[in-house]
Amino acid sequence: MRNKSTPPLSCIKERALQGLGFLLCGLMSGTVHAQSPGQAVMPRQLFAGSLLNAHAPDSAGWFLAGAGNNGLAFARRGAEQNETYAAQIILFKLPPTRGNEEFVEVIKGRVDMINPPSRFAELEPKYEYTDHRGYPCVRYRSVYNDKEALTTSGTREPMKLQVVSLYCRHPSQQEVGFFAAYSHRGANTDPDLDVPAQRFIDGVQVPQQSND
Repeated sequence: MRNKSTPPLSCIKERALQGLGFLLCGLMSGTVHAQSPGQAVMPRQLFAGSLLNAHAPDSAGWFLAGAGNNGLAFARRGAEQNETYAAQIILFKLPPTRGNEEFVEVIKGRVDMINPPSRFAELEPKYEYTDHRGYPCVRYRSVYNDKEALTTSGTREPMKLQVVSLYCRHPSQQEVGFFAAYSHRGANTDPDLDVPAQRFIDGVQVPQQSND
């Protein structure tokens, strides 16, 4: 029997997948299809694909909340009532851009699209262009007031949503973008979110191309 304090699968899945449109094909190989949504994953379990290699978060308690040819979502419950964590990797179509500033503006537009202001009131957005991976990326982090967060009892209540993410243009598929995001939703923010979020994001990498 499920512990009453554990959010039902349908609840956590909505939180993990909110705003994530599965648009493209080719992210993950058959590895991802060997597991069904709801199944537990091992810390740093590898999900290898033709365009991206990704790892599950490196702590215990995570499960696969959603999987498609162009994306993965993981989720786990927190210690407090209605508290959840989510981690996602998604591929999406990315138009051509001229210069760093235009690239950042395109990413801002996508963030606004998947987090509509009618539901999400953004409090602390921060965008930073970076090429530390050798290809164009934008570090994005924010805190939202989620006006309609789904609770364990099935009701909707206001909660805080923290997001730490990295949006990039794929280096070998220029029309493709991807993002890795790690988030927390609860009555309060998590002051320790940055470290596990960065470890998860660092675990999402473009496969090395063979010279053969």
